[in-house]
Amino acid sequence: MLEVLQGERSEVELARIYGVHHTTISKWKRQFLDHGAEVLSSNEVLKRYEQRVADLERMIGHKEIELALL
Repeated sequence: MLEVLQGERSEVELARIYGVHHTTISKWKRQFLDHGAEVLSSNEVLKRYEQRVADLERMIGHKEIELALL
């Protein structure tokens, strides 16, 4: 799908590759262009990434303590 958005391949070409009708690719493209920003910037997605960052920071802290003890 990214290939269509970037203009690297046509909708028809991509439809042939993935075995779907080209109008399906057109609909997906239109839906993404119309609503993609909403989905990608939703609070739920942001909260998941923030939680992941917090988990990784906690893991780094534990590793730093382990290294200091060794």
